[in-house]
Amino acid sequence: FEVTGFTRDREKADAINSYGITISGALEGNFKVHATTDIAEAVNGAKFLIITTTSKGHKPMAQLLRGHLQPDQRIVIITGNWGAYEFYSVLKDEAKMKHVVIGETSGNLAASPTLTYPATTLMKPSKKSMSFATIPASAAPAVVEELKEAFPEFYPVKNVLDTSMNNTNPPVHVPFCIFNITRMANGEDAQFYGQCLPQILLDFTMAADAERCAVARALGGEGKSILDLMNTAWNVNYDNIKSLGLENASLKNVKLPKTPYHRFLTEDVPYGYMAVSRLGRKYGVPTPRIDLLVSAYQYLLADKAEMRRAREEENAQALSDAREAALNGTASEEQLTLVRENAQVDQDELNADMGYVGRLAAVDDYFRPGAGKNAVSPFEAGSVKLNLDAQGVTDTAAYESALNGQMGALLEEDAQTAHALGLTLDEYYQKTGGLDMDALCERAASRISRQGASITE
Repeated sequence: FEVTGFTRDREKADAINSYGITISGALEGNFKVHATTDIAEAVNGAKFLIITTTSKGHKPMAQLLRGHLQPDQRIVIITGNWGAYEFYSVLKDEAKMKHVVIGETSGNLAASPTLTYPATTLMKPSKKSMSFATIPASAAPAVVEELKEAFPEFYPVKNVLDTSMNNTNPPVHVPFCIFNITRMANGEDAQFYGQCLPQILLDFTMAADAERCAVARALGGEGKSILDLMNTAWNVNYDNIKSLGLENASLKNVKLPKTPYHRFLTEDVPYGYMAVSRLGRKYGVPTPRIDLLVSAYQYLLADKAEMRRAREEENAQALSDAREAALNGTASEEQLTLVRENAQVDQDELNADMGYVGRLAAVDDYFRPGAGKNAVSPFEAGSVKLNLDAQGVTDTAAYESALNGQMGALLEEDAQTAHALGLTLDEYYQKTGGLDMDALCERAASRISRQGASITE
């Protein structure tokens, strides 16, 4: 398969393009993948769009895809948690017009930590089977067949109600974490399926899971117990989830998160058990244990979790606005700083940009007189020098040195901005209207003035 990876992290994309992705564990090897920060490039010509973001990232990702979908593409969301429905809510008209199928799984196939530099990760053993459903529902068997070579674990189920109501994460993560939240807050090292799961909590977990199954049946779906789901996923036959977890190669080393603000709660309550609780009330199905878990989350974490999420969304929007303004040449200094700080372009990358290196050399030349008799430097004929002359300033050597330094600093900042946007310095200037040395000198003079040094000083 030819794979293009999309990420909003430019540094991650560059690392993948330079080194490939190196995987150890259940899968070994180095895999060459083209990565891009351009969603249009990522989507163009692709048959399958595999989405692996968190539940709270589903809507922003769907919005990012709007207008870029191509006829007969398949969107595959791993894992669902109502993701297919959320994508459909955003992309409904475009998906219908272009015959795009939107599908989701009921869980993650394999656990793998975030990539570490340079593009390295560990992959745990993969599940043996995974349910898959689509919108429209009738497309699931055909899409599963199309994906058979890449994902032989997928099997079709009736609809996305099945995959989202029978998601394997909330029934385990939520009760385990709520009743071990003191350990999480203290950052304790604890085995998820070991000391975190005494028999009394195992009994509670299974009783809450039975409530989830009852709600699924009231909706007209099939309520599958978490024990059945995990046995099916791993192709085993245990009589309790604790033994399954302790003897499973992928699960036995899972540790309790060392912070309460972890996706096991901040994702699996609002996008998992909170939805089950609301559906239970709507369809008249009592869910007292699930309601208790949701209430505990709301009282303990929700306000701060929502504040954190709101702040993250606000920061993401501010960065998006800053990037757009930078590309249009209308960004403020604060916005340009935000773009640069988010990318953290290193000096080696700048030094490889010939447009930047050439302009740095041109700064020195700007202050040197020409070769001819009575020749003056470009600075001598520029607007900043004319302003100095108008003020009667004759000794400008120190000021010229300050200008030279500021022009170099501005070029470096512009180059960092350019690379943060995925451009060379030349490409950035082309998009933002260009920049000659006189204009750069005027910017440098303006900055010196803002810093409190007058021309006459």
